Amino acid sequence: PKIRQHVWPAVGLGRVEDQPPPVPFPGAGKGGGGASVLCFMGRSNSERSRTITNAERLKQIARELGYEPRSLVFDGKSPEEQVKMMVDCSVSLGIHGAHLTNWMFLRPGALAIQIAPYRCSSGFIGAYRRIAEASNLNYVEWEPTNGSLYDVQWDSLAGNEQLLKAVCKCGIERLLEHGTKAPCYDDNDLMNWGLWVNQNIEVPEEVFRSWFQGPPAHGGAAPVQGLGAALVQTAAAQGVEASMAAAAEAFTRRVDALLESLAGMGPDEAKQLCARQGSR
Repeated sequence: PKIRQHVWPAVGLGRVEDQPPPVPFPGAGKGGGGASVLCFMGRSNSERSRTITNAERLKQIARELGYEPRSLVFDGKSPEEQVKMMVDCSVSLGIHGAHLTNWMFLRPGALAIQIAPYRCSSGFIGAYRRIAEASNLNYVEWEPTNGSLYDVQWDSLAGNEQLLKAVCKCGIERLLEHGTKAPCYDDNDLMNWGLWVNQNIEVPEEVFRSWFQGPPAHGGAAPVQGLGAALVQTAAAQGVEASMAAAAEAFTRRVDALLESLAGMGPDEAKQLCARQGSR
């Protein structure tokens, strides 16, 4: 909240308390004389896109529910531009990633929805939840319930020998069934950030509709696991949510620089890579 109070006036948005409150749920009325804005937060990096595969259909449903859907992509935008992009959002949803740190600039009471990768053990999933809670937002977290709802970008294995060895040692079938929540061995963190978080995900329509029935019940904080746990726990102890966000973003940038993807690889091709790896 303190970050928002200082940044908003600095970029010309005025005081937080002078803004009209967000209207994140149907039936709660209209905010600012128009439809409530539902922001789809995305990425333009095609190699690590983390796409909501049925986003266009979800936008149609959003209109039916009385929202004005907007697509937000922050790549290439200045910090000031990113803050201003967030201020109109009554609802902000996106697949797990550093772009969710912009939640700290939403109006208090907005709804933040994190779509998590299937069975992913990354501790930073919990970090974004803490950002939402510290910013006085309503928060929903959802992950795919079965393999038909997500697609792993297996092409990330090409050209990355260390990642390929880790994935092959774990096993493609084991990953498909259990994700990285069933530890394979010490390189789960490498598999999370090099491969597993980069999922394209389909959100079932009934799930999407359920998010807007009313404020979600608030449960306990998600456990901190995997790479970066010490960073997250230290930041939480100090009450510095921005430090968690910065750590997540810095690590994501390093992995982005490491990986070079080829297009269109599926699990069968990934298994063939592992077979070749094993024959060496």
